[in-house]
Amino acid sequence: MKKTILLMAVCLCFVGKASAQWVVSDPGNLAQGIINTTKQIVQT
Repeated sequence: MKKTILLMAVCLCFVGKASAQWVVSDPGNLAQGIINTTKQIVQT
């Protein structure tokens, strides 16, 4: 029992703060990139 508690305490010392991040997307920039690529293809 003492080994289990000691092992858990040691593991908790090495655990850092976990934080999630939101995925950020910019549909306007994506659409503009597609338009620019299409224009470049047409020019060539």
